[in-house]
Amino acid sequence: LILLVFLFALSFTVGLSGALSPGPLLVVTIDSSLRRGWFGGVATVFGHFLVEAPLIVALAYGVGVILSDDVIKAAITIAGGIALLIFGGYTAYSSRRAELRLVDESGAVSQPPSLSSSLNSVLSGVVATVTNPFYWIWWATVGLAMLTYAPLIAVANVDPALYLLIWHNFLVFLAEYFGSSLSLLMYPNLSSAAFQYFSRVFDFNYVFLGSTLAGWLAIVIGHFFSDVAWYASISFAVAKGKVLISVKWYQRIMFSCGAALVLLGLWFIASLFL
Repeated sequence: LILLVFLFALSFTVGLSGALSPGPLLVVTIDSSLRRGWFGGVATVFGHFLVEAPLIVALAYGVGVILSDDVIKAAITIAGGIALLIFGGYTAYSSRRAELRLVDESGAVSQPPSLSSSLNSVLSGVVATVTNPFYWIWWATVGLAMLTYAPLIAVANVDPALYLLIWHNFLVFLAEYFGSSLSLLMYPNLSSAAFQYFSRVFDFNYVFLGSTLAGWLAIVIGHFFSDVAWYASISFAVAKGKVLISVKWYQRIMFSCGAALVLLGLWFIASLFL
């Protein structure tokens, strides 16, 4: 349990360091919060998780090796940079027609957002996540390291021979302590051989599969809460402050968000040549 708490805290801290870094998802969260209130920001983060959940599963099964390839990194960076240029350009262009929704004191939109607007926020979160090349690189390096070297995962892949040795010595100790009262323990070599056969047939690593999954789950939940803690706070703060700005300032902020995405796209592409 202590180890699970440690993994949760580690994942939360590392995840928060990534969430705090300015990027497309932060810009889109601000955009959605201005358009649709705090619910829009939360929906954007949900879109982020729709990408992240299957990615974590894929990394756990070895996809990280592909993402760590230099050619793949370059391709992701170029594709993501171009997509951000398009996405940011459209956001800046549409800011001229942007309308400001009324927000109540709690930061929620006075009229509940429609299903289509909610889906737009979710889609924005998906696009912002997919088009961020550093997101993929982060998971292929830092994230993959957490999944690979977490103590519980290390335990799950220990050589069965080590457990065989421990089991053998334990049986010898019991045989010497109890004497002939336990006939099976008089033959620790036979018991060890049976245990070894069982481990080969069943694959001993599966005995500890539950521990491995528990470790991964602690990492995923910790990372999930780090994203929620940061982006939900940003969304609520932006939605609350929305009542203080005029439509003109709202459009200027929207244009700035689009321009920021364009600059990020240019920076991602330029980073390949620096």
